[in-house]
Order: sequence, then C-alpha cells, then structure tokens
Amino acid sequence: LPPEICAEADVSRARAALLSDVGRDEEAVGALEAAFAIDPEAAYDLVVQTLPTNHGMSAAIKLINRDTFLKDFATLGLEIEERVRLMEELRAGFGLVLLSSPAFGGVITTSYAVMSFLAHGGKDVLSLESPVHFPLEGARQVEVEVGPHGPKTDETLRSVLAVRPDAVMLSQVPDRTTALMAT
Repeated sequence: LPPEICAEADVSRARAALLSDVGRDEEAVGALEAAFAIDPEAAYDLVVQTLPTNHGMSAAIKLINRDTFLKDFATLGLEIEERVRLMEELRAGFGLVLLSSPAFGGVITTSYAVMSFLAHGGKDVLSLESPVHFPLEGARQVEVEVGPHGPKTDETLRSVLAVRPDAVMLSQVPDRTTALMAT
C-alpha cells in the first residue's frame, strides 16, 4: 500500500477524523463507522470502524476496491439454484428478503449485489445505510445513524415508506420499531 494510505490507518487519527466528520465530541460517541474516499483518482475507499473499550480503542480498517466491489450473484458463490430462486424472489415485487451473516461474512457485498440487480432491472430502489459504503448508480441512498445523533433509521424509514419506492433496502435493523415497520 502507498505510505499515505498506511498513514491514515493510525487508529486515533482515524477516530478523530470520524468524530470531526460527524461533528461530535468523544464523550458523546460509542461505536463509529464511516467510509472515506481516499483520493478521487485512487481505486480504493477506506472504511473505518472504531469502538472504545475498557482496554483502549479497537478498530477495523478495510480497503474497498471500487473496481471490483460490485459483484454479480455468480461471483458471490451462489449455486445456480440459489441464484434462480433469489432472482425470482426479487422480481416478485413484494415480500421481504432478509440477508444476514456474521461480521465480515459478506452481507454488505451481497446487499449491494441485490441493490444493483434491482436498480438495473428498472426498480425504484431506496436504501437506508449506516454508512453508505459505495455510491450505486440507479439507487437512492440515504445515510442514517443508529443512535441519538442524526436521522434515526425508524424515523427515516417512515418517510421512505410515504414515498413508496419499489424496493427498500436497510443496511441494518437496529431496533424493534424499525423491524416492525420493515415487515
């Protein structure tokens, strides 16, 4: 990696950058996640997740290659029968598709593959994300924040449902109210 990217990987500096980006002070913040464009000309974005613990700051820093981030269903490793069933469910026009996985298990990549499939299929897609990891052409993406600062997922979802898009994507279901509205 280039030295300027490695220099950004310092946890305390990354945390400070996150805090200034969201306009908050250290005492008001728990876990944070944000995506940064390292350089508009570079092929990579940086996703930083921080969490204060009793043993100091923990952090996960991921580099996302913009050129290879979006995957199709075959590249995700889905068998042909699974791909056919998923595409049939997505084309049905109603219902709920729930994607879940352990941390770093590929649910974000899979969600973006689903969102891309829907958007390229002519569906009006509105996505509530925390954070927006990758700008996707054809989808309306809204960044929401879980917690007391910024637009909450349930409040934003209420507004989104009034707009009546063909598909609503949620990057997470943080509370009971959001889960009830989503179903």
